[in-house]
Amino acid sequence: MITSQIQATLPYNIKTVWTTVTDIKNYHWRSDLSHTEVLNKYQFTEYSKNGTRTHFTTTVFKPYSCWEFTLENSSISGRWRGIFVRFHAKEHDGHCFDLMEEAGKSVFNNIKSHCPDFHDVWVFAGSGNNGGDGYIVAALLLDAGISHRVFALNKPHPGSEAATACEYFLSLGGKIEHALPEINDGCPDVIVDALLGTGIKSAPRAPIDEWILFINRTRAYTVAVDVPSGVNADTGTVEGDCVKADLTVCMLALKPGLLTGDAVDYTGEVTVESLGVDVSVFHGKLTDLDEEIHLPLLRRSYEDIIDDLPHREKTANKGDCGKVLIIGGAKGMGGAARICAQGALRAGAGLVKVATDSVNINALNAGLPEAMTIDFNDEEALSKALSWADVTAIGPGLSQNEKARKT
Repeated sequence: MITSQIQATLPYNIKTVWTTVTDIKNYHWRSDLSHTEVLNKYQFTEYSKNGTRTHFTTTVFKPYSCWEFTLENSSISGRWRGIFVRFHAKEHDGHCFDLMEEAGKSVFNNIKSHCPDFHDVWVFAGSGNNGGDGYIVAALLLDAGISHRVFALNKPHPGSEAATACEYFLSLGGKIEHALPEINDGCPDVIVDALLGTGIKSAPRAPIDEWILFINRTRAYTVAVDVPSGVNADTGTVEGDCVKADLTVCMLALKPGLLTGDAVDYTGEVTVESLGVDVSVFHGKLTDLDEEIHLPLLRRSYEDIIDDLPHREKTANKGDCGKVLIIGGAKGMGGAARICAQGALRAGAGLVKVATDSVNINALNAGLPEAMTIDFNDEEALSKALSWADVTAIGPGLSQNEKARKT
């Protein structure tokens, strides 16, 4: 008896591999076959181009896990077992190639939907996983026969998913350029910014900054992968040069930095792709075996958060639904305190009290009668209010004068 064991790693998600390998009727990727014949649910026959007929009987069929069958022809008989294993995030430095492939597909699909008449795409890829997403986009462009160019300063980190994506693109016949295009090379319809990802904490260094400036000088429709290169995904700050995108395709969940700080001038339209992952079940965190990883999962609408809001009983008293104290509104600045109080009421606070300058009280009572008011110069009333409140907001319209500092 002869036993052989072959192991292969393929740059596709496990569903794609399983479907391709087990689809008996779709044999065109097999160069050795002339045709196949499905006999019943468990049996099929393959006919090779040299005339050999091999009969197969399936003995185990566990989707995305195991396919086992016996085989027999005029020369051999035996058993074949295929074990399908998905790459796990723990084994790959917190990332998963399946997600990278889905991310690349989502960017490609967004390009098609936002720029239906595009003909030429330039992909700028970094050395990290953001660049890996870019290589997947490039592979899809190549497969679709769409004109494209790929520019990369450095090779992806060895052994990373980005390296696998790069190797896959090259295996299809793709080409990578390591210098910026010449001025007379023209301008593409679309540029994909896959240079830097969510990990940036400072200004992009040379020569990345030069590549960013080049992208911004073109008139192409620019699509940023996850975040525009140069944006701090946590804070929204932009320390140096930053890609000015027309569209940002954000993966899994919105990053806080895309909605705050300087980032809003660079993101363009923001769309969120779940990549087939139900991120709502994480409720702001992922538990990865021994370590709890907090994620910036932002909800975008009332429908996104309705299930997480505490249920208010029909017989509930307003005093049971939270007491908010707002200290602010110096003379001439009462509007800020009023807006803050209105926001607290709309958010569901049962009782809202505003400690403000006495000159603002009449206007506040007239414009927002559901809010209570006290004079913040009354130290006794203010002390009682602080003890009364569940939550205290200090500062809206408080000014920066000596009285405000004492308050």
